[in-house]
Amino acid sequence: MDARRQSNDPPLCREGSPGANLSGLSRKAVRWCFSKKRYNAFIGTGLDGRAAAGPKHRTTLVWRGLDHECCIDSSRTRSIERDYHVFVVSDATACYEPQLHDAALKALRLMR
Repeated sequence: MDARRQSNDPPLCREGSPGANLSGLSRKAVRWCFSKKRYNAFIGTGLDGRAAAGPKHRTTLVWRGLDHECCIDSSRTRSIERDYHVFVVSDATACYEPQLHDAALKALRLMR
């Protein structure tokens, strides 16, 4: 089991916590920045509507973040199901356990 989940440390990635920061990225450098409450970034965020809004319908999504095996994978799968072109920035994703990250990257390679 994940040692982090067995500890008394406060939860990570909660809105307003240090774990939810952009890790050195300026908000000006990010086209969209939103909080999500589920693994899948399409649930309760309006992401589909944002992508379709404006003069250009966006057809490509680029994912980065934590919990690759949960959050990134769930959002990536839903992106593909919605016919987006999808990129995962492998050196800008991570897991709390290195072997999980390695497995998530291996699964991505197998999907090519």
